Amino acid sequence: MDPRFLPFVLFAAVASIVAAVALLVRDLWSRRPGIAAARSGTAPAATPPGAGSGAAPETLGFFDRLAADTGADLTGDAAFLAAIGFGLLVGGLVFLGKENVVAAATSALGGIAAVILLFMVLRARRRRKILEQLPDAIDYLARCVRSGQSLDQALAEVGGAPFRPLAGEFRRCARQLAMGLSLESTLRGFVLRNPLAEARILSATLAVQRQTGGNLPAALERLAGVFRDRLSYQRSFRAATAASRGGLVVIVVIALALDAYVLVFSPEYAQNLIAMAAGRILLGVSLALQAIGMVWAYVTLKARY
Repeated sequence: MDPRFLPFVLFAAVASIVAAVALLVRDLWSRRPGIAAARSGTAPAATPPGAGSGAAPETLGFFDRLAADTGADLTGDAAFLAAIGFGLLVGGLVFLGKENVVAAATSALGGIAAVILLFMVLRARRRRKILEQLPDAIDYLARCVRSGQSLDQALAEVGGAPFRPLAGEFRRCARQLAMGLSLESTLRGFVLRNPLAEARILSATLAVQRQTGGNLPAALERLAGVFRDRLSYQRSFRAATAASRGGLVVIVVIALALDAYVLVFSPEYAQNLIAMAAGRILLGVSLALQAIGMVWAYVTLKARY
């Protein structure tokens, strides 16, 4: 064998082993009873609509939830394989260029983290759009009910309105009701796909009204007003803390960029640092302090209303 192809063969073997181990861990984790039930589309019957967190973190896999929350036509398996594949691709390119295992492994982890970060950005963008569209969609739903339509018909009407991506959720709920699924199960699925406080409140309102009756249009109109107040507060809070959040992002990005630069372009410095006991202690303390600072800033700058 040509020695020039030896690094490529070595990386291919290591990448295959890493991918196989990752798939094995994912499959074993997905066989847990709660996760298996969520992946098959069944939800716990004892959980009432709007109760608890609504997202049921213990019943959904990380990549299953991430793929569903982005609104993309992807399964959790596809999102997992995309992250692993991109990470191995980046690590392989670095390994072929530098022939350094530490730099390749670090680049592979960075590639996986980049894909996960991309999915998180898409999820945040979709949730923000849903929050912005929800008050107008609820007003529209109230007008449809006030005009004499049933709740099922009103949900189908809102599903055809230009509220994307929220209209797709209402349209899905209307289809499930037309197929004979109960309102409670439909609303539970709505909350699972949209783990937002507003979605839980809306689901609880519709479920209680179906059980006890009452003036649904008036309740929906008041609910839309409350959601508009919440949205206005969140926008004001984000505007007031924009400078602080921007500074935090700059600090984190600069630190990560410097770490990546040293590991990729000067791996000998990283190896010398790890080889010394004092270097390992300093590295661990610095990473811990940076993580604590990020968590503290996130908790401080997070709006709660």
